[in-house]
Amino acid sequence: MSSSLQSPQSHQPLIDQGINQYTIPPQSPQCRPQSPYSLQLLSNDKSSRSPKSPLSPHSRIRASDPPRPTEDPSQVQRPQTPLRLHSPRSLLNAGRSRFSDFSIDSEETRIRALYQRITAAQPISYKSAFVDVEEKEEPRPSGVRLRWWLSELLASTLSIAVLCALVLLLHNYNGRKESDWPSRLFTLNSVTALLAALTRICFMIPVVQAISQAKWDWFSNGRWREIRSGKPLQDLEAFDKASRGPLGSLRLIWRLSGWHLPTIGALLTILSLGFDTFAQQALTTGYRTGAAKKFTGNIPRAETYQDSTSSSSSSLGISAKAAINNGFLSENVLPASASCPSGDCSWPTSPTLAVCGACIDVTKTIKTTNLNTNRQGQPVVLTVGEGSKSILNSSAVGDSSVEMLIADFNIIGSQSQTLADPTATECALWFCLQALDVKQVSGNQTTTITSSWNEASVPSGSDSYTFTSIPPSFNTLLDTNFTIDTKTFNASTDYVTSLTSNASVSSSDSGYTFSTDTAQAIWSSFSDLDAWIQRVATSMTNHVRLTGFSGDQASIDHYSGTTNEDEAFFNVRWVWLSYPAGMVLLALLYLIASMVSASSSGTHIWKSSPLPLLLVDVDPNLKMQAERGMNEPGGLLKAAGSRKVSLVDEDGKWALRATEGSPILR
Repeated sequence: MSSSLQSPQSHQPLIDQGINQYTIPPQSPQCRPQSPYSLQLLSNDKSSRSPKSPLSPHSRIRASDPPRPTEDPSQVQRPQTPLRLHSPRSLLNAGRSRFSDFSIDSEETRIRALYQRITAAQPISYKSAFVDVEEKEEPRPSGVRLRWWLSELLASTLSIAVLCALVLLLHNYNGRKESDWPSRLFTLNSVTALLAALTRICFMIPVVQAISQAKWDWFSNGRWREIRSGKPLQDLEAFDKASRGPLGSLRLIWRLSGWHLPTIGALLTILSLGFDTFAQQALTTGYRTGAAKKFTGNIPRAETYQDSTSSSSSSLGISAKAAINNGFLSENVLPASASCPSGDCSWPTSPTLAVCGACIDVTKTIKTTNLNTNRQGQPVVLTVGEGSKSILNSSAVGDSSVEMLIADFNIIGSQSQTLADPTATECALWFCLQALDVKQVSGNQTTTITSSWNEASVPSGSDSYTFTSIPPSFNTLLDTNFTIDTKTFNASTDYVTSLTSNASVSSSDSGYTFSTDTAQAIWSSFSDLDAWIQRVATSMTNHVRLTGFSGDQASIDHYSGTTNEDEAFFNVRWVWLSYPAGMVLLALLYLIASMVSASSSGTHIWKSSPLPLLLVDVDPNLKMQAERGMNEPGGLLKAAGSRKVSLVDEDGKWALRATEGSPILR
């Protein structure tokens, strides 16, 4: 072996020449090799590591020594000793005697590397063997350093802008019909969801980056802080997972077990899950009665009424008789209804010919001694006779005088068989003009008589009664006449009088005896005769409205109804937007607080970049301890997760070092 390996002294001239040409800078941390591997010269020639050897650490090599004569490199016999790379673990297993022969950071190592290159007859590159680059230590950045946070500030500004756009959009369509939305491809709800999602993405960008930056501040000693005892290495993974989603944020809150600045960011990440829900809850759809649309359809009304069987007689038509009997005998009569194409309709005030009726109490004004017994000796408890027409002077008929009185009769009766406390009621029916207000809401139609008018006369040469001096509130058209045929009026008077005359009710031990059906109907409604007469008037009015002439086309168009269909409209509930607005504001405040915290910690603004973890120096013993768990799930956390480390600045170079209280595994 020794015969094949030349002595190091044979190559001394070349080494000296390189040393004389390049000055070896003093050993400094900047020039230390960062490779995890060590160079080791494996040779059985112990003379090469002898203290007397020029390559011995005890030798003194001066750059001022004169160069020695050089030999031709082609004549130099190359040693057969190979150059091998060994990891620190393999060197440690090889024995401390060999591992401690040299230091990787010593000048001897660099000289040995140069010697290996020379003896291997490789081209010499002194820059690869000597580091002669003047490195300037960059000063630590100070202040808030806005230029490092430009993207996050831009994202926060964009989130505020998008949220404002969402508010303006909802404000613009609040209360408007859904048909006003111009797009058929996208609805307002989908645009709202899109803007809400964009807002959440924008404000979460600075939150995520602030949490990522917090992990560097968490392990940093800081410029103005006392040197801490370090933090467990597993906190690094906790911060990293917190910046990725709500589950990691929840674990970080549990891990920190207290209120820290990163806790706010983790809480914002969790609360961001409800951002879209609250934003979409702000927009709802309501229903209301839409704009009125006119349709050709009037309420039943009459401007002219004529219903006699022939021109030579005054006999009333059968339909009119049926309407009168229906009013006398029915227990409930409703006004004639109008046709509505939808559930909601309305009509203008519509005047129509009608029959009015009323009853007043006249007990104190007439004698009631005619209540006695009939031929069979039974007490007569009710009689119907001719009225005194005193009702025409009462307020029951309105402000105008009655000209077309159909019937006026008195009803005298007592509900006691002893005929004690008899009462007298005068009732009347007459033709009149009524103003109707008809509306239908949600399918329920109501008819209200807003006013009535009685004043009428028979013009000379005419055979009809014509209403005169009609008030403007009746909404009548100009030159419209409301007339009732005189024969029809007389026939109606005769028929109603025939029904009410000679009507009586007698009482016996077996019950009551009724002279006519009209007497039975009156006795059944004796306790509320005014409601009874109103049913009679309504039934007769329905017949007049349904059979009378409603006028020409101008009248039909004037009194046409309008339909109000339900329409959907946008309804914004602004209280639901307070949650998204609060989230955006808190995210901005958290970003500002994180910027201030990062400036006070003294660390660089690395945020979520993974490169610092690859480039910072890590404690070698920490690496060796972590290697034990490289080949099993969760092994790294088990092997080194509990080790406490600090991010320190060593002469301008950042490193993760184990701190006191965290013993290094040997």
